[in-house]
Amino acid sequence: MKEKVWMLITAASLFVFVTGLCLAEQPKQKAKPAPQPQRQQAQPQGQQAQPQRQQAQPQRQQAQPQRQQAQPQRQQAQPQRQQAGPQRQPGQSHPADSAQLQQRLRTPVTRGGEERAVAHYREERARFVRHSPPMRFVAGDRVVLGRMRIVPGTYHYRRTVFYDTYGYVPAPYIYRMYPRYGVWDAAFLGFMVERAAEQEYALMYYNHRNEAEMIQWRQDMDGLAMDNADLRAKLAFMDQQVAQLQGTPVNRAYVPPDAQDVALSPDVVDQLGQAGNR
Repeated sequence: MKEKVWMLITAASLFVFVTGLCLAEQPKQKAKPAPQPQRQQAQPQGQQAQPQRQQAQPQRQQAQPQRQQAQPQRQQAQPQRQQAGPQRQPGQSHPADSAQLQQRLRTPVTRGGEERAVAHYREERARFVRHSPPMRFVAGDRVVLGRMRIVPGTYHYRRTVFYDTYGYVPAPYIYRMYPRYGVWDAAFLGFMVERAAEQEYALMYYNHRNEAEMIQWRQDMDGLAMDNADLRAKLAFMDQQVAQLQGTPVNRAYVPPDAQDVALSPDVVDQLGQAGNR
């Protein structure tokens, strides 16, 4: 009897133990497949992100033509800036305020500004078809050079500023002459003709018209004026202005006060500068 009872108790214990194992395994089996649908659903989202990235690339590609289109607009703006400044006509000039001119001439000169002015002068000199012989000073030059303010170190810069202030560009026929007549710059003598209505420039020709180099200059100008009606008219007007100065004492040292050493040829000033540095 005891054995039967013991066997029943043992069987009931086994039943309870097995039942507990089965119940413990069922949640685990159900929990394993649950994450799989989530992973499968996550994959389409990743696939959807790829088209969005592909769509972003055309937008970037479209932005590049816009940048490229902006560059021509900037390039087109540059000519407009260049055209904004006043255009200077060769052989012509405009009035200039003397006080403003002197202020600009006294402005401190940078090394770069002087170098650019020298380069500009060399380009101008290369346009002359005739060449002056090497400069040889004569006794008569001392009268002019000894009473003139000459500053070789800033000459080229001031020469550029002087003509820019007046808006003066030498007429094309100037480059068919010699670049220098004695100590005088051919470009300045052409400027003298343009400004003959002003007494200081009429006096320039009046005081130096009988010098050998100035006589040669006038002969060359008259030769060019034979087929240039505009130049003939300008020379005739200068002669009228000079005729009104008859009786004025001749001053061989005279140069227009605003011009000073700008009236001299650049190679004359350069030679004086080299002599001063020795």
